[in-house]
Amino acid sequence: MLSYARVAVLQVILVVVCAQVYASQDRGYVQHCGGTFTQFTGWWEPQNLTVGKPIKIHLEGTPDQDLSGGRGSVSMYVPPDSKWPQVTVNQDISCDFITSKIPQAFKKYAKDCPLRKGRKYVLEFEQTVPEGASGHVRGKAQLFVNKKLVVCGEVTTYIINKDGR
Repeated sequence: MLSYARVAVLQVILVVVCAQVYASQDRGYVQHCGGTFTQFTGWWEPQNLTVGKPIKIHLEGTPDQDLSGGRGSVSMYVPPDSKWPQVTVNQDISCDFITSKIPQAFKKYAKDCPLRKGRKYVLEFEQTVPEGASGHVRGKAQLFVNKKLVVCGEVTTYIINKDGR
């Protein structure tokens, strides 16, 4: 469960804002689901994930306010059309958390935390898919600042377990 929590929190922090839905056969895209940030793009490849294999993640966005922390929430829905999440992880997020827990993604921005209003941030990194859920899943990441939704993004993908199912 800890590996899920880290991946989930990473997604919350990195999904600075969510704006459009795209579709392709070998790349998945983040779908906007609300919040105050308006300039954002995000994708991962390959679109379908395999447990134990790396995925390449690209996120870029321009915050509409300085961002030094908040309360992140990530939920996983299996199957994707489920009304209630199977797993939800909540995490307080701060500059210290960002720079000490996930330095691979924020290393070049660590000295700039908090994230600055109007500055474009581009993050590219690889992440290994952790063991856990398999099949068709939907993930939803949200970040709240002072109980106000600032960031929300959803992804739907297919996770293939180690034995190919």
